[in-house]
Amino acid sequence: MKRICFFLLILTSLFWTGCGNAVTGEMAEIGRIGDDLSISRAMAAKTMALTFYTKEELEGLEQVADFPDVPQTDPFYPYINGAVKLGLLSGDEDGNFYPEKDLTLIQAQALLDRMAPDYDSRMVLDESNQNMPVAYSLWIQLLQTALEAREEELSAYGITEETRVLLTAEDSGGMFDNGYYGGAGLDLKPYENTALRYWAKDGEILALLEVADTTPTIENIYCTASGGTIRMEAGAGSVTRPYTGQAVNGICDVTLSEGRATEAVQAAELGLCTVKRVNGQEIYLAEQGLLSWADDFRIYDATGTEWTSQKVSKLICGTKGANYYLKDGKVAGAIITQTVQPENIRVLIGGAGQTKVTISAEGGFTLKSSEAEKTFSNEEQAVMTADLPWFDSGIVEAAPTGESPLSVTFSDGIKRQYFGTVELERRQDGISVINALPLETYLRGVVPHEMPVDFGETALEAQAITARSYAYNQFYANSYCGYGAHLADTVASQVYLGADTAELSDAAIQATAGKCLTAGNEVVTTYFYSTSCGYGADAKEVWSADGTFTEESKPYLTGGTYGISVEKPNTEEEWLAFWQDWEIEGYDDASPWYRWKT
Repeated sequence: MKRICFFLLILTSLFWTGCGNAVTGEMAEIGRIGDDLSISRAMAAKTMALTFYTKEELEGLEQVADFPDVPQTDPFYPYINGAVKLGLLSGDEDGNFYPEKDLTLIQAQALLDRMAPDYDSRMVLDESNQNMPVAYSLWIQLLQTALEAREEELSAYGITEETRVLLTAEDSGGMFDNGYYGGAGLDLKPYENTALRYWAKDGEILALLEVADTTPTIENIYCTASGGTIRMEAGAGSVTRPYTGQAVNGICDVTLSEGRATEAVQAAELGLCTVKRVNGQEIYLAEQGLLSWADDFRIYDATGTEWTSQKVSKLICGTKGANYYLKDGKVAGAIITQTVQPENIRVLIGGAGQTKVTISAEGGFTLKSSEAEKTFSNEEQAVMTADLPWFDSGIVEAAPTGESPLSVTFSDGIKRQYFGTVELERRQDGISVINALPLETYLRGVVPHEMPVDFGETALEAQAITARSYAYNQFYANSYCGYGAHLADTVASQVYLGADTAELSDAAIQATAGKCLTAGNEVVTTYFYSTSCGYGADAKEVWSADGTFTEESKPYLTGGTYGISVEKPNTEEEWLAFWQDWEIEGYDDASPWYRWKT
């Protein structure tokens, strides 16, 4: 059991008043922040409200706080309202909240009791100390103690601990080397050009913890130097500093001291490379092979007017749209310079972790790695297992030498034919197999397996447009980038059976070539399913980005009534009876999945 009593009393000797509604300080020195600063009631409210709510939830929260001294236009109102809604804080006897008053020890103990009622350690309070103000640093420790007593880890609340260099500060927040963070109530100015350790949530600083370094080195930041200054891209804006060192233009490590850049060391430029596979630990570049990411690597999108920070999934597999930089044998960063188009698609086929893959082709095929190449005749086959030396140099590509598709037999004995090329890579769980081919050719293996061909020309054309739109968005989503693919060949994406095509569906694909469904200026994500029970649901009722199901609905994915006239059920019991009633007519009543059997 954690104990805090005596250490709290020792720290109370540091308490003093006068910080008001902000955390301020003199020029920063290395060490913990806030030992000599008290915390206001408003700032305490912010730390608690932002812990238990997201910023979006706070903005939409029912307005239960009604204090004459806290108007709803006050920047702290959402936080105070959130703390009141949680039952943690309330107003005084006269109806005011007194946001700028210091939080006292007795108030802090009451808050601990409310946040973690099962935590049995308490401060030793009496008339001599209970009304003393709480130091900012101590309150953060108390808050952490209470939260960990509830959930153990701060990450359970969506809180991250970060150490970043503050480049510029303003009243409402600051630009750090990895982007902008809000900082309501915090005076960040004294901490410019230092490395700060802090808690963050939803792009807002929840608490300042420590000045980690006053002469920090920013790793892997893109910068250019000219005319006695250096410009650094923070991923949400750029900043400049005086600089008289050697010229640089690329991903660099930059050291700051007293508001100046004293050194900039540039990583080696690899140039444009084709990404085959990427995740948060490593990246496979066709021209370089498999490489690890450096610590704190950065990815920039430079295709727009302003550079933005991106995740690894923005590096679209199979494309050559980014410039890469190498430091100490690892990739320090990537700069996306070209907007790529989904002319080709990459599909994970057969499922990951194959133990044996057999390849053949009627017209013969070639097998090629970065170190070897071999041609196979139409009577030969290559039996690939993960222990073969073929895989020692990375990805192995199979390509037909004639016009016939490749035949691939998987570990479970299933054999299919595929247009385009097939890539094989040895992974920890076996061999992964990727089919790379033109998008329009890919659709030939999708449409006749997502819709019966005898549905006819018009239905097949609708299916072709729908499947194309879905594939288009999956190309950019790059969800299977860890495998080196854009989609899987199962219902996890769209059912794809390779070169198993049909004449009628081929004609539908050709008749709609290049056509997608759009809303505004964007291709919509066209989810589809085989059978409707008679009613559909809004997208916001099915998918949620944050688990709250509070997002706005997509106008092109709204629920409707599909060929039935029965009143929509409301209760669980009514729905169950509805789903089991085969007498209800609907568009899909001929489907074997129209009603529940089990």
